Amino acid sequence: MKHIDHMAVRDLKTETAPLAWSDFESLMSKLTYTAQVGGETSLYRMLLFAAVTTYGGLRAGDVLKLKWVDILDKKCITIKEGKTGKVREIALNTNLLCIIQLSYQLAIPSSNDHYIIPSASSYGRNPLSLQYMNRWLKSIFKRFGITTQNGSTHTFRKTFGRRVFEINNRSEEALITLSQVFNHSSIAITRAYIGLKKEKIADVYMSL
Repeated sequence: MKHIDHMAVRDLKTETAPLAWSDFESLMSKLTYTAQVGGETSLYRMLLFAAVTTYGGLRAGDVLKLKWVDILDKKCITIKEGKTGKVREIALNTNLLCIIQLSYQLAIPSSNDHYIIPSASSYGRNPLSLQYMNRWLKSIFKRFGITTQNGSTHTFRKTFGRRVFEINNRSEEALITLSQVFNHSSIAITRAYIGLKKEKIADVYMSL
């Protein structure tokens, strides 16, 4: 019988898991429709947040610091990570560019120096707090039927990582690239980060 690390199993139950890509696409579609057609224009903030964190593989705190001038009419953006102090250049793909343009049209900011995801009462002068965004995101997941383990603002960055791994044939090369993007010290950390450790433990149970 193979050894099972029950403490590792317990820890995995408290971790934030990535979304399946189909769930991410479903969420984006629902947010877009509700904001654009349903009249809830303030939802552009969640749409834009989810898009930038997922397509850019960025930390939530770094995204909340962005202003329109940082991302509008650009093919790439430059980010100085708050956690590491490192400077990253992020290429903006077509999907993200379209969402940025739509969000700008819905936001109608009075200045491009305003935050892209502002608090409702600040008129663009202050960003939403990370704590508020986490609470709001949980309600968004519930409202739109998105089921995930311990959903939080971190969900989207992990979704980016898992998607890159999957579309690159789950290769070791993809893990190496992701470990560099995430600034991880080893690919073992990256494996755990995108949920591969959880899969391995589940496989142990299924092998009995």
